[in-house]
This record gives sequence, C-alpha cells and structure tokens, in this order.
Amino acid sequence: MIKYTCMRVFFAMMCCSGVLLGRSFAQDANGGYDYPNYEAQMKMEGGMSDFSDGGNSNYNPSINDFGGDADSDSPGIWPSMSYLEMLGPMKYEKGDGHAKVTNWTTLFDFVHMSKGRWSFNADGAFRMSWIDGSRDATLDVDRLFTIWTNLNMSYRLFGQTRLVAALTPQWSSDFDSWVSDNFFLGGNVMLTGKLGEKGTYVAGFAYAPQLGDNPWIPYIGGKWKLNDRWTLDLMAPRFSLKNKVSDGFTWGPFISVMSGTWTVKRNRHHERFEWRSCLVGVSTETGLGQWGKVRPKLLADVGMSCWNRARFKSSDGDTDYDSYRFKPGFYVRVGLQFGF
Repeated sequence: MIKYTCMRVFFAMMCCSGVLLGRSFAQDANGGYDYPNYEAQMKMEGGMSDFSDGGNSNYNPSINDFGGDADSDSPGIWPSMSYLEMLGPMKYEKGDGHAKVTNWTTLFDFVHMSKGRWSFNADGAFRMSWIDGSRDATLDVDRLFTIWTNLNMSYRLFGQTRLVAALTPQWSSDFDSWVSDNFFLGGNVMLTGKLGEKGTYVAGFAYAPQLGDNPWIPYIGGKWKLNDRWTLDLMAPRFSLKNKVSDGFTWGPFISVMSGTWTVKRNRHHERFEWRSCLVGVSTETGLGQWGKVRPKLLADVGMSCWNRARFKSSDGDTDYDSYRFKPGFYVRVGLQFGF
C-alpha cells in the first residue's frame, strides 16, 4: 500500500506538472497537457541570454520536455516539433499477454506577443495514440486522439520575475465517443523568474480536472546551468541532465512520464480510459544545420518504460472498473524540432 501510494504521489507531481509546464508532451497527468512557455516569456525580456541557447528551451511532451533548446517561435501554424514514440512490448503482470503503445505527437506555436510588461502566448498539440493488448491484456482501445491548447498571459512584476496565468483546455477521446466527458478545462497560476545568473525557477498551483477528487496540484521546478557543458533541468514532467558536447549535439539521462486520459466506448458504454508509464533513458539532440530560415534538430530517446498501468473507470472518473499493470518494456522516441 505504501509503495503504490508513493508511486501515485510521484505520478501526480510529475504528470500534473505536465499540466503545468513545459511544452511537455506531455504529457498529461492522468491526462493533462498544460505548458505555459515561461522561458520564452523571459527571453522576451532578455532574461535568458546568459542561460539558454535561445527561445523555448524545453518542450516537454513532457510528451514531457521532449524538446531541446532551439528557438521555436514558428511562423503561422508551422509545427515546432513532431515525433513518434513507442513503448513495449510490456508483459501483463497477472496473466498471459502483452501491451504496446504508439504515439505520434505534433506541437504548434500559434501566437507569441509582448508589449511593455505584458506578454501573451498561445500554442497547442495534437497526439494520436494506438494502444494494443493481447490475450489476457486485451484492452480493446485503439485510435485515440488528444488535442491540447495552452493560452497564457504574463505580467512582469519586477526584474525578470513574472506572474503567469493560463487556461489549458483539452479534448481527448476515441472516434466513437462524442460526449461532454471528452473535455477538460484546466489552468494554472505561476510565478517565474531567475535564480542568480545560472538558473530559473517556476512555482505555483495548477488545476487539473483529470485528477478527479484532487484536482489542485502545487508545483515547483527549476533549471540550472551547472557549468559550460552541463545543465540540470527539473522542469517536470521531464527531469534531465544535459551535456552540451558542441553547438550541434547534446545528450544526457532523463526520467519522464507518458500518460493520457480518454473517453472511450467499451461494452456499449462510455468509460474513461487512463494509461501512464514512467520513462527512464538517455536522450540526444543533434542539429541538422540551417535549412533556409529553419534550424531543425533530430531528437532521439532510448530507454525503458516502467510502472506501466492501464485503468478503466466510469465516464465521470468516480468508479474504478478494471486495472492492468505491466512489467517494464522498451522505449524509443524519434522526432524533429524546428527552430526559426
């Protein structure tokens, strides 16, 4: 009981932070995706010039900071990142069977504006998920989609300290369920600023209705440049230690969360389906030069997925129906990030 309680707290903090930070694919804490672009706002004020390589230094997607340090202020609705990730096969703990998860995620930057002490950002993401189970672990869910949007406004209080407020609507379902339970309207209020010349911090609260009875989540995170090569990034839901080998190549270990919440049609009823996994591995970011005005990066992660769990609940999330736990499996992610 203590073990699973600790794991639940861990996922709530990390996944929910995905409901908070980063441009994390997130990401979603039992399903949410919320990613105020705090570092981009600080960049507008010149506060990141001694710390970051520029622009949006973490998109998560969290699905989880699955992003690098490229400036992603894209023109129009050009995608800032697109990647494919695969988890599994993962063996069912209580019987015969396996599960595999495939996600394809694309992130978009819509608007970044700043005037005086005020700034406004709007971005979003689209994810398609395929979750396949076999034998005793047949989940009977497929072709799941999630659409996230983040609308946030910030005000510079003094120096590089900003007050940020955001709305984070999410729509997630299969293609057979069109009900109000598909929609989640979350938000957060954060304070962000610099820690000396080498770091930044974010602290505040988020509201994530996907979490049911405990939707309010406190959050604190930070990012520190340890020296000329190493950067410690504790902006959940992706914690990482990055080694900048050269201007075109970065690598380092990470721990992150892949999660989602969808409304699905099962047994002729609408139910809420949740998946969550902890991801541990090594990531690389490789610059691909300059393509006109575009600076693409190749992103690659290799590692393991652990603490894998699938749950079916009532459509309002109040009642648990079925729960499946899976042993660790293989994890890989490959994608492109676009800087402008």
